Amino acid sequence: MIKKIFLFVLFLTLMVSCQSSSQMEENIVPTSYPIIEFTKNATVLPTFVETINAPMSTPMIEETIELTPISTDMVVTETTTIENDNNNNVENTNYILIDHTSIDKFNLIPDDIIRDASSIKVLFRGASVEENIRYGLECMYGNFPGRRPNSCSAFHDLKYDSSKWIVQFRGNPGWIEKVDDFVRETESQGSEYDVLMFTVGYIDGLDGTTFPEISEEENFQKLYIDKLEALENKYPDKVFVWWTMSLAQEGQVNTTKFNEMLRSYASEHNKILVDLADFESHDPNGNQCLDQNQLPVICQNYTEEKVSGHLNDLGRERGAKLFWYMMARLTGWKES
Repeated sequence: MIKKIFLFVLFLTLMVSCQSSSQMEENIVPTSYPIIEFTKNATVLPTFVETINAPMSTPMIEETIELTPISTDMVVTETTTIENDNNNNVENTNYILIDHTSIDKFNLIPDDIIRDASSIKVLFRGASVEENIRYGLECMYGNFPGRRPNSCSAFHDLKYDSSKWIVQFRGNPGWIEKVDDFVRETESQGSEYDVLMFTVGYIDGLDGTTFPEISEEENFQKLYIDKLEALENKYPDKVFVWWTMSLAQEGQVNTTKFNEMLRSYASEHNKILVDLADFESHDPNGNQCLDQNQLPVICQNYTEEKVSGHLNDLGRERGAKLFWYMMARLTGWKES
């Protein structure tokens, strides 16, 4: 009962936090978060706004779930290369894992690979955490028309041109609707892009507040995996990238189980996986961040928030480096 009361209070706190963020954004002068020229036509909202639209679940019976340890081993098998309609070579690989260890390899990416990666057209559907990463990419590119925003980290270089990587703000319907949105938007816009991806967020994995649970095995298979596999089979000339669920300040069994299930599935079925949760739950020194129940949470290094998990300037920079490493791998490059 105490746990259920705590979860209810956490859910209410998230709602109040997001509403407060929305009110604060209304008072911000537009130039506080400038949009680089190439994103003016993108569908975006302020970086830190995340709308909660998750239905309450019916009371749930507590159960004990065994969680397997997070693997940080990079496993890459044989790869082949496909040529897309724009004559850009994008690697169609068996299994690539991009996790917190990948960020340290960012500086190994050669300039010619950076140019090749920049030429790949990407569609990324997401919500506020993905907006954080978009903003990090823009800060890294650094091509602002006026003064560099204080909200950007110091690191930037004009060679990191991410203008062809379009991050579209989808908002926060339920997780099933997010899967359906990605299927629908791939069918609608997919011909314009080489690489397609989307995410579900920490709001989709809160224990006891979302129904149906994304980590329930039948839901995971029928409403998540099967739909995405059907989409990949329908568009074999496209590259699809899978992402784990982002994290908040309090560990969630539902989130942790989903991420473990997706890691296993990606490894066993030859997917490209960006392990966003693994990045968020490891500080810059590689130490894992866990809550009192030993469940992964976002490290305080990467957020200024007390409940949610939006990225600060360091989190946005490291998220952008993670994204660049992923894009470099999609060109067929491998570090020595």
